Amino acid sequence: MERAGKPMIFLDTHIVVWLYEGLVGKLTEKSKDAIENNDLYISQFVRLEMQYLYEIKRITEK
Repeated sequence: MERAGKPMIFLDTHIVVWLYEGLVGKLTEKSKDAIENNDLYISQFVRLEMQYLYEIKRITEK
């Protein structure tokens, strides 16, 4: 799926958490390049999963 010439990239839950926590060292160079050069999206399911992880104290920030 593309929008305005750029692919739409939907991020997985663990990638969103890593980015939020600044753990970019866990990403491959190809992943970093894709994140920097494309439109990024977070699905409603990932948002729901992050809320669950927060509630069970697997992540500490909302």
